[in-house]
Amino acid sequence: MAYEYDRIDGERVQKAVAAAYRRMDAEFYRIFKLHLGITKGGGTRTRAEQQALYNLYRAGKGNLAAVPGTGRHEESGPVGPRALDLHDTGRDAGVASFGTVRGNWLAKNAPRFGFVQAGAKFREAWHYEYQGALINTPTPGTTPGASEVVKQRQAWLNEARGEKLTVDGLMGPATKNAIIRYQKFLGVGADGIWGPGTQTAHDRYYNSRKSQVAVDGVFGPGTKKVLQSRIGVTADGIWGTGSKKALQSRLGVAADGVFGTNSNKALQRKLGVNADGVWGAGTTRALQTYLNSGGGF
Repeated sequence: MAYEYDRIDGERVQKAVAAAYRRMDAEFYRIFKLHLGITKGGGTRTRAEQQALYNLYRAGKGNLAAVPGTGRHEESGPVGPRALDLHDTGRDAGVASFGTVRGNWLAKNAPRFGFVQAGAKFREAWHYEYQGALINTPTPGTTPGASEVVKQRQAWLNEARGEKLTVDGLMGPATKNAIIRYQKFLGVGADGIWGPGTQTAHDRYYNSRKSQVAVDGVFGPGTKKVLQSRIGVTADGIWGTGSKKALQSRLGVAADGVFGTNSNKALQRKLGVNADGVWGAGTTRALQTYLNSGGGF
């Protein structure tokens, strides 16, 4: 896939990532009166650049670097160029170190803007990765024509929203009407223009789809994990006493950890299905549908 880029601190940053980064930087500045920054080499890399860094790492002369073709900085990597290595304009380590006030704030608040501190897995406090769709955001005031931006959106609308658009990169009436339908679904201004407001709502929806489960009537680990995340317990996929008590508490029944007839009926009433007190495949399918709709307890 071809990507379009902005330049930030001399680094290439994919447009959707750049737009989200700027929103995060604006909030960071509002809180701390300091700006975020991208370190040299901490934006998008070519395969050759990634190979060079990996060679230095293997030779003991450089920082940890992913195997070429597997990294999140690399434009030809498995998920596209999502990673940014960040610092801030403060005099101390700031967001580049674990445990600092600004570092803790960014790790906690980055998901609001579509980022996660993925570097926590390998002790790199500065390494953040964008989780949203890498759909390019056009420059404000311009009208997309025959472009990779529009092609990406057309293809995504076909795949995710069931549209039947010709993926030609042309912003014609059919594409505009499809965007209007999607904007109505998102609950934003339906004008057929994919601007910043639509992109923000799209990122939120795109990320929510990652927590969806198959509506198959099987109360398996995937369904359990999503349900656990909605009731505020550890999402380990094990439906134990703690999880049962938490759901019972949310349903307003005795939290005894024994999910019997009364608890089943309360759940079924919550889901709007026949409250017969038996949690079978039908109840599970209703639960899965409810979770996929974003419903909580």
